[in-house]
Amino acid sequence: MEVSILTSLIAAGSATGGILIKMAYDACVERIKFKREVLGKFVDERKRTYDEFLKIHKEQVAYQHRLHELTLLGRAGKEVNPQIIEEFPESPLRRLVLVLEEIRRIARTNEIIQISERMVAHHGSTAAALRFFLFEEGDAYGLPLFLASRLREDQELEFISAYRKDLGIGVPKGAKKNYPIIQRPWPVSDAEKILNSHLRHDLRLRKNDKQVNGKEEYTPKKLHEKDMEKVASPKLSAMTLNPVVEDEK
Repeated sequence: MEVSILTSLIAAGSATGGILIKMAYDACVERIKFKREVLGKFVDERKRTYDEFLKIHKEQVAYQHRLHELTLLGRAGKEVNPQIIEEFPESPLRRLVLVLEEIRRIARTNEIIQISERMVAHHGSTAAALRFFLFEEGDAYGLPLFLASRLREDQELEFISAYRKDLGIGVPKGAKKNYPIIQRPWPVSDAEKILNSHLRHDLRLRKNDKQVNGKEEYTPKKLHEKDMEKVASPKLSAMTLNPVVEDEK
């Protein structure tokens, strides 16, 4: 083969290679452009959905806080004003589950789906912790609820981190990779499983509680001093059937 032909082939091959590289590059650019257009098209919808989820989640937290006040009065053996019970709001949990279904539909990352599912499930754990708070005879009656609250706070930080990643916001300049998650010596999800296991075991033990007239037999339980002060506060006292008037103290 003549050198001229060889060099021509090399040149042609180089040109062909350059064309193929250019075609591959153009295709890659188009894919990135298309992906950005698709993600950009739904980014506002995703943001609205995530914001709505967090909003309803906080409503559920507030609902459980009010429920905790009633549980504290119940533990103290106080009779709650029937009007308070009648006017007690409906749990926002059903709406939270509906938004979770929407997140499963439009989320770009698995991470935000998983943390949203854990947050919804954890509200069930908090309800179980409230039951423990009401019926536990020992001094540790408030421990599961305390742990549930701390785990919820960590979950919220995980949600914010997943929220930022899914929407492509990233972390603030100078912040750590998983901002704003607080590093723990163990995964939060493992701690959730341990708490759930404890609460499920406690629930099985209490299924044999005696009942009177269709209602669970109940007697006032011991309270820590701080909880006794809460029960005696004007706010909680006003929720009982026979509230204590300030002048009567």
